[in-house]
Amino acid sequence: MTSRATRLLGLSLLAPLAFVSACDDAPAREPISLAFAATVGDEPFVCGQTFTGLGASADQSLTIRDARMYVHNVRLVTREGDEVALRLDEDAFQHDGLAYIDFADSGIAGCEGNPETRLVINGTAPAGDYVGVRFTMGVPFETNHDDASIAASPLNITDMFWAWQSGYKFLRVDGASVGLPAWRFHLGSTGCEGADPAAGMVTSCAAPNRVEVSLMDMDPATDTILLDLGALVDSVDLDTQTVDTPPGCMSGATDPDCLGYFEALGLPHGAMAAGTQRVFRVD
Repeated sequence: MTSRATRLLGLSLLAPLAFVSACDDAPAREPISLAFAATVGDEPFVCGQTFTGLGASADQSLTIRDARMYVHNVRLVTREGDEVALRLDEDAFQHDGLAYIDFADSGIAGCEGNPETRLVINGTAPAGDYVGVRFTMGVPFETNHDDASIAASPLNITDMFWAWQSGYKFLRVDGASVGLPAWRFHLGSTGCEGADPAAGMVTSCAAPNRVEVSLMDMDPATDTILLDLGALVDSVDLDTQTVDTPPGCMSGATDPDCLGYFEALGLPHGAMAAGTQRVFRVD
């Protein structure tokens, strides 16, 4: 055997060993579950229950019958401030990095939506010292305008799809106040344009309306991420609506009734610049 052939044989034998060594050097992954819950101020959310002391006047009431949302781009934050992507498990509630959270149990009298709740995001990440969580509430642009009737779960939930905007509802909260028995808040992208937006052919949206959330000083393994529906409505009038607008807010870019909701979520609206969200917090 020539010396060149001998060298090639040696390299071929070393290659698998190098691959095994690289695999051994990869950090071990561990399962991580992020717990979610909904509240109305300091009270636990109970579907169909009427909550009082709400709104900008702090004297209005709201009966909430449905509360659901989509979340993606979930990252864990290390003590050094680095972000590590949480690799989401695949199941009926999670697919391709997207998770569906459902706070309302339609099995309870007065509730709407799906018959089961989902209050957790399951995934894996390298073992580490994590002190925070960041995520985006909403559906990625790349899948936001797909056909819900043929989409994989959880994007096949058709009542989370906005036919008139050809996109998904990122957050859906339905209920009733004294003055607005059909009150609802639906958040999604608006001002979407393309060759045929009605058919899902969208190239851009003037108002993406995805909410960036950063929660620090928490232990992802033991703490709970709270969606505070009381904070969502603490700057709005729950009992009145502007003429020729829907009751509550459907994310209309020119609907003045949306201003308080968007301010709570840290989103820009009209002349109002983006701020810091106060709807999500840690328990």
